[in-house]
Amino acid sequence: KDVTPQNLIVLKDAGLASSWRNSTKIVVVGDAIGVGKKHHDVGSFILKYAGDIYALDMACGSGVFAGAPYHNMLVAIDKKGELSDSILYYKSPERNSMRPEAKGNKKKFHATVNASKSWEREHFAKWIRAIDSPNPEELTITDNYILGSNTTSAAFIWNTYLACKVEGNKIAISGEYGSKCEVAVPEDCEITLDEFSPGETVLTGMALPLNHKCTRIIIKKAGAANAEGQIQIKVKLIEIGRAHV
Repeated sequence: KDVTPQNLIVLKDAGLASSWRNSTKIVVVGDAIGVGKKHHDVGSFILKYAGDIYALDMACGSGVFAGAPYHNMLVAIDKKGELSDSILYYKSPERNSMRPEAKGNKKKFHATVNASKSWEREHFAKWIRAIDSPNPEELTITDNYILGSNTTSAAFIWNTYLACKVEGNKIAISGEYGSKCEVAVPEDCEITLDEFSPGETVLTGMALPLNHKCTRIIIKKAGAANAEGQIQIKVKLIEIGRAHV
C-alpha cells in the first residue's frame, strides 16, 4: 500500500524527529519522557535510502547491547585506547531534556541534539550533534565536543549490515536494492571497520538472518583530555541500478 511521505515529524515526548523526502528517510534519536531505559542512544540516527538501511541503530530489549557503540553515536576513547561501553547517564532524574530540535520541508531537513548530559564528565563535557540535509541525497553530520577528563580521543560510530570498504578518506557502503552511500571523512581522522554479530536478541524481528554480520565503522579523531574538537562527515546517497522497495 502506498504511504504518503511525511516531510517532517517531531515527537517531543518520545524524543524523536524524522524526515521522509523522496527515497530518503532519517530518524534522529533523543530522550523519551518517563522512560527509565539505560540504552545509550541519545544523539543516534537511522538512515534509510531506496529500501536499504544504511545506518542501523541496534534497538533491542532486556538491556542487551545497551552501550553507546551499538548506536550511531560519538563515543569516547579512554586512555587505554578502548571505546567506552557507556550506558545512558544522568546526574538527575530529569527525562526528555535532550530531545532533538528539527525543521524541514520536502527538500531540506535540519536537526540538532545537545546530548552532553548523556555522558559522564570523564567521557565528554560537551557533545552537540547537528544534521544538515539540503536535499534528499546529501547530508552533513557535525559533532562539536569537549573531551572528558579520562578521554584522549573521540570516535564517530556508524553501524551497518551492508557491505562497506574504505577508499582513502571515504567509506563506500553498497546497498542491496540498486543504490550506494559515500561517506567522506576529514583527513585528520582514522577509519577502522570492525565486524561483529549482534546475535538473536537484536536481529529477531528485523528481517535479518540470525548471526548476520554487521560492521561498526569507527571514525577516530585524536585529542587530549578536556580539549575541544569537531568531527564532520559528509554523506552522498546515489541511485545506481534497479527498482527500489
